[in-house]
Amino acid sequence: MNRPGDRRRAALRIEMHDLPLDLPSSRDGRNLKLDKFFQAAKQLNAKFERNYNKKTNVQNLDKTYMLGKRLMQFIVEEIPRHPDYRAPKYNKQREKLSKYVEGCFGKLSHLSDQMDAEEYEKIKTQKSSRALNQAEMKINAVKAHQQQYPHQHQHQHQQTSDESSGGAGGSDRGVDVRRISHSNSNHNRPSRPTSMEDLRDAGGRTRLSVSNHNNYEQDISNRSRQMLTKDQRLSQSHHHEKRNMIKNQRKNSGGKSERRPKSRVPFLDKLAASTSDHSQQEPPEGNVTIVFTDVQGSTALWEANPNAMEDALRTHDEIMRKCCAEANGYEITTEGDAFQLAFHNPVDASAFCLQVQMDLYRAAWSDTILRNSHAKIDKLGKFRGLCVRMGMHHGPVSSKLHEITGHTRYSGPTVMVAKGTEGLCHGGQILMTIDAYRQISGRLRDLGDPQVLDLGEHLLYTDKSRDPLDNSNDGVDVCKFVVQLVPKAFSYDYYKNRRSEGGYGSMPATGRLFEPPITKKQITSSFLDAPYKNGLATIAFVYTVGLKELHEDLADETFTVLWKLLRSKLEIGDGYECQEDRGAWMLAFGSRENAVRFGLTLMEAIQRTAAFHPNVNRRALIKVGIHTGHFTSMGPHAITGRADYFGTVVNRAARVAGFAQPGQVVCG
Repeated sequence: MNRPGDRRRAALRIEMHDLPLDLPSSRDGRNLKLDKFFQAAKQLNAKFERNYNKKTNVQNLDKTYMLGKRLMQFIVEEIPRHPDYRAPKYNKQREKLSKYVEGCFGKLSHLSDQMDAEEYEKIKTQKSSRALNQAEMKINAVKAHQQQYPHQHQHQHQQTSDESSGGAGGSDRGVDVRRISHSNSNHNRPSRPTSMEDLRDAGGRTRLSVSNHNNYEQDISNRSRQMLTKDQRLSQSHHHEKRNMIKNQRKNSGGKSERRPKSRVPFLDKLAASTSDHSQQEPPEGNVTIVFTDVQGSTALWEANPNAMEDALRTHDEIMRKCCAEANGYEITTEGDAFQLAFHNPVDASAFCLQVQMDLYRAAWSDTILRNSHAKIDKLGKFRGLCVRMGMHHGPVSSKLHEITGHTRYSGPTVMVAKGTEGLCHGGQILMTIDAYRQISGRLRDLGDPQVLDLGEHLLYTDKSRDPLDNSNDGVDVCKFVVQLVPKAFSYDYYKNRRSEGGYGSMPATGRLFEPPITKKQITSSFLDAPYKNGLATIAFVYTVGLKELHEDLADETFTVLWKLLRSKLEIGDGYECQEDRGAWMLAFGSRENAVRFGLTLMEAIQRTAAFHPNVNRRALIKVGIHTGHFTSMGPHAITGRADYFGTVVNRAARVAGFAQPGQVVCG
């Protein structure tokens, strides 16, 4: 849905690049000193402040709004491209630019609300004029109808007068004939039927309507309403919706509302009819998706300003419960600012988590909350307001009703794993186990194409429930592969920022980046461990040779043993498994030496292990090809979330592996 202010700005044909501004361009960055860019940003910010303080009429509001957008674009996109932007001597200037951005962001939101309010007043005037026109159209339609069918009106007035005077015009016949609709009649007839016998003779050419006299006027009103054009009806619907939105914004924020998104993210609407028919009051049973959430830094926020935190927590709870209801979720319990919820499937749970993160970012937080370090605005990192951790897992659970609250409570390993997954999170992060992700990997488009990131395998907790009285029982370590989801609007563009061409790492980082998970122990490497420094990587391909000649069951058994060996040797070095397809592995290493050491160690382990079937030729089971070079770009695979490399280094490593003989480790 387009905002009215956007349509008016389009009508005025005001474009950001058409503004009369003399700004340096990033194309001239090598020829101009960075001080010129900072001075231009300072002058542009001063001009924006002057225009903002005036804003006397509608056109000046639009120009000020576009001037602010140009200032934001210049600071965020143009200046960081200068080669000297990251120099330490410009730290103070960069801090000033951050202040310019924060101030401009708030003023742009206020300008948008003002333009919406003025558009609303204009709509009210237009609606009043339109109402008069519609009333005039009704009157003209009634007059035209009276002139065209005088007998009908004469007959109706006679029947009305008979009814009011107690006459027997219709009571003798037992039928109260008030109106005869002419929609199916012949308009060229010289007169209208005036008795029941005439009506019976008319047959199918006329039809009776037993109603009161007011229905006639309603019929004329409906016909005149149908004369409105389709655009007018759509415009009326849009104005009603816009007016209600403005009223709700002012009611919720005391007249100073944050700028709302143009429309809600579509994936909740798409999933409403396709994921589940369960109502939110129905607790899920059997295999359930459990979600734990918690607010980062809540203790510090409470200590800093309890009143502001109380209002912020109320906003947080409203968003959580609204999104939970839309995703058919079930609220199990809350503990302070932490929620425990249950969903019928991981798709609903993922839709809930993604929508909550977006709504929290756009919520109307107070200035006191936004000044706190745990909830401050980070335009580059896409953080704003309360940062909520979210962890989920899908599996079988045991359920029972709570004796006091009457709510369904869940227990079992699934709940423990979900809680452990949430413990890995940072604020604003969504983590899920591989068990839950497998069920949504084919529905990512319905979820709005979130960014997927592989975070490897982690120790979540140690299960000592088997024999709690045995002091010698160390328990069983519960480990799970973990995947990160980020809403598409907040995703970090790894492919753009991790490329060797065009100046590696020179682009400003925008999007949510998180530190490694807060883990007890990391079992396998993750996307964050994949080599990328200076655009250089060593790629290795491992090809199996004799699996196709083996029986299907024996081939599967051999592949399983080989995969476990490869994974165990990969954990010793700095290797990372990018992908596997039908017995072919693509691996990445930080150096050629580590890749060669891995290949030789794997060959030796295959010869020594006794897990292979005697019919398997272990000496010619695999071959390894290695090549080191610069990649064009790298980033997470759209489905698996694992590191994906592009460039000639990948093609050459695959060719080297193809030319190798079975049992060989070859370097390109």
